[in-house]
Amino acid sequence: MEKRVIVIVMLFGVITLIGCSSNSKSDPYSSTNPPGTSAGHYLRADEFDRLIVEIDYVTGNKPSAANIEVMQSFLEYALAKPKGIEIILDDEIDSLTDFYGRNEMAIAENRHRDMFTEGKTLATYVLYMNGKVAASSIGGSTFYNTSMAVFPEFLTTIADTVSAYTADELISYVTVHEFGHKLGLVDIGSPMQEPHAFRNARGHCSDSTCVMWPTITEASFERYKSDTTFGLGSLCLQDLLENAKPLN
Repeated sequence: MEKRVIVIVMLFGVITLIGCSSNSKSDPYSSTNPPGTSAGHYLRADEFDRLIVEIDYVTGNKPSAANIEVMQSFLEYALAKPKGIEIILDDEIDSLTDFYGRNEMAIAENRHRDMFTEGKTLATYVLYMNGKVAASSIGGSTFYNTSMAVFPEFLTTIADTVSAYTADELISYVTVHEFGHKLGLVDIGSPMQEPHAFRNARGHCSDSTCVMWPTITEASFERYKSDTTFGLGSLCLQDLLENAKPLN
């Protein structure tokens, strides 16, 4: 029997905040669209040939060198960015709360994000947060097309009770899962080539061995650790490969 350890439920939809915007005033590229809507911009090089990743973290939740290495390796594997992918570990920030909803994550981004899409460089933003999402079993959230949050403090408490993986491994797994949503998985920006959407969890895969399955299982974690696709199943890979084809 598969052992389900933690549910990863995504928070979908545009977050509207009066008087707040996640875009710089001079930036025409919308960074407040729904998750997955920029999938092609990540996967292809025709519009954006470089990616910059800005990371801010709440005190005590700084991603490890191993976490950043996995992020870099996954992005280099999945994206077409011939001018390079640069990850910048930026600011240590204060906690807003111990329980984060969509608004709190967007407020943190609005206060602290410095880098935005410009020219041929696509910018994305990653928050490593204290506490947890208000729904207690959520370890990560992709809340805009270029923004996501991971909760190392919460994930570490899970890892401490399970011998199958370390906290670093679990945090990296969730980070890959969240980036999968930015790349349009499942069927939220990278159209399905064959039906494989999980029935009750929008943006997730019906293959229980895939990193995009809505919960972490022994099978999905072992696949993530052991294969060269960072745990992506064949159906998710097929979607990404199709969406990665040049437009012209």
